[in-house]
Amino acid sequence: MSEQNVESIVIRRAEPEDFRGLQRIHEQPRAIFGTLQLPYPSAQMWRQRLEQRASNHYGLVACVREDVVGSLGLVVPERSPRRSHVGEVGMAVHDQWQGRGVGTALVQAAIELADRWLNLRRLELTAFVDNERAIGLYKKFGFEVEGLLRRYAFRDGVFVDAYLMARLRLPAAGWGSIFPWVERAATQDLVHAECDTTARREGNDDEPKLGLGRDSDHRDSRRCSVDVDPRSPRLSARSSARPTPRARADG
Repeated sequence: MSEQNVESIVIRRAEPEDFRGLQRIHEQPRAIFGTLQLPYPSAQMWRQRLEQRASNHYGLVACVREDVVGSLGLVVPERSPRRSHVGEVGMAVHDQWQGRGVGTALVQAAIELADRWLNLRRLELTAFVDNERAIGLYKKFGFEVEGLLRRYAFRDGVFVDAYLMARLRLPAAGWGSIFPWVERAATQDLVHAECDTTARREGNDDEPKLGLGRDSDHRDSRRCSVDVDPRSPRLSARSSARPTPRARADG
């Protein structure tokens, strides 16, 4: 294949007629190493996969002229309505086209589809820990490593680890505008933690410990009390020189 510019890469929906192109991609050594596919893929198997693809599976292919040089699958879980905001991503690029903009074009198209048309809030994928090129590409688009999957898959005679990676798209206004109590609770925890630090500085070991404090935020030994306005997630704090009295239970 001749050298091509990124602009010549066309992304479109995968069709059943693309089965031979997908077969050629997944018979490449590096493509096999970066996916869960087996060597010696069957053309008939790929034809059936494309013909029987479910409506929640959005398959994209990258083409240069008439050649399919990369593929990406975006799957929205349909069995659990509580996971309808999630998309699962899997990608493969022909060995001769890796590092030439094909993966970038596919991931960019998938994110646009997920964000602007499917309204997905979370995209997740797995990447083998030694697939540095793919990991770097995903990080460029905002994916972060969330965990390590030890002995995730058997590959070429050995078990290999993989990273669980995800990209989150939060509402522009923040979660507090949708769920105000989330922001209030987080702010209360922070204030309680800071008050606890002051209590420990005063030597009141009998005070209940409400959380971890940040000592650098306190430059004196004054106690603080907090008023929460139930109509707003914002808090107003006031400090006093005297400790806040505790209620005593009558015996």
